[in-house]
Amino acid sequence: MSTTAKTRVFVVNDQKPMCMLWQRMINIQDDMECVGAAYDGNSAVSEGGPLKPDVVVMDVMMPGIDGYEAAEKIKAVSPRTRIIICSARSDIHDRSREIGASAALVLPVAPEALIRVIRKVVEISPHMAHSVEEPTLEATDVQPDDTPMPQ
Repeated sequence: MSTTAKTRVFVVNDQKPMCMLWQRMINIQDDMECVGAAYDGNSAVSEGGPLKPDVVVMDVMMPGIDGYEAAEKIKAVSPRTRIIICSARSDIHDRSREIGASAALVLPVAPEALIRVIRKVVEISPHMAHSVEEPTLEATDVQPDDTPMPQ
């Protein structure tokens, strides 16, 4: 039995089915646990920030404050948290870099790709990951693996 701590992930998406899918995907991984979920930007800040998760998977377009603003507020209280920005819009990379996101994914993204990106951003030093000069990861930047997915 491993004593390695699991990566703590908080998910944010205003579409509950998508949020629930992300939670299930994360929770079936041996090295991750979903510590919570929110369905709007304000709840992401009030519920996710105090948890100081290792990673936040954040949708952009949500009621209340958008994912970018919510991510900035979470990073203000938890600077070591890595942010993965997700959006159906393809123009998210520059803004994601500006706010210090570790990765930006254009939806739809394959579940196994999201899991690989979570693992990849955890490998990166938090200070390096949040530097504006560092490139933001995309789903295509990581190699396939045998990640278990929900059936």
